[in-house]
Amino acid sequence: MNEKTEVVDVTETKLYRLVDQLRSEIGIKTHYVKLRAYPDTFSASDAITWLKSKAKVVDSTAEATQLLVEMENETLIYSAIESNEPGDTISTSKLYNFSSAFEYSPAVDRTKLPAIEADLRACLPTATRKYRMKQYPNVFVGNEAVDFLVARGHAVNRAHAVAIGEEIRLKGSFSHVFDDHAFKDEFLFYHFYRQ
Repeated sequence: MNEKTEVVDVTETKLYRLVDQLRSEIGIKTHYVKLRAYPDTFSASDAITWLKSKAKVVDSTAEATQLLVEMENETLIYSAIESNEPGDTISTSKLYNFSSAFEYSPAVDRTKLPAIEADLRACLPTATRKYRMKQYPNVFVGNEAVDFLVARGHAVNRAHAVAIGEEIRLKGSFSHVFDDHAFKDEFLFYHFYRQ
């Protein structure tokens, strides 16, 4: 099969989003090669099929292979088998892992922060919460705020939601109850300052 190789024009932002989508939709499982287990991996073959049929960003195997090489060069994915070096010819049996440090987070659009802050204040539930026998009135939880920002479409993913929340916190809109933490996607309590 001799496919014509064309240059696939994918911007860095689109590449990161594509990897984010690939991670959420492709079948991650344990693969076995020569009786050795490679947990939490996906095959190049599965990724190529996904890129061609589900994501519909490329038409040929050669274009899909080129995208995998770009993902590997950007260290968004890496070879699960140590003997494979980055940039090696990709065979359909090559196994990959997603880079653990990767989660795409686009730049925060500061012009949208006032509207996002207003939405948080108006719609994010606050309540009296208890932690280690102490009550904290009118607080919200960091990971629930992240859920809210993603669900309302203010953020493309959780990392982006954290970046947005931190920008709003730095503006002085809210803080951690003891001012011990930046805004995090964790079970931490935050309270709004009065306007």
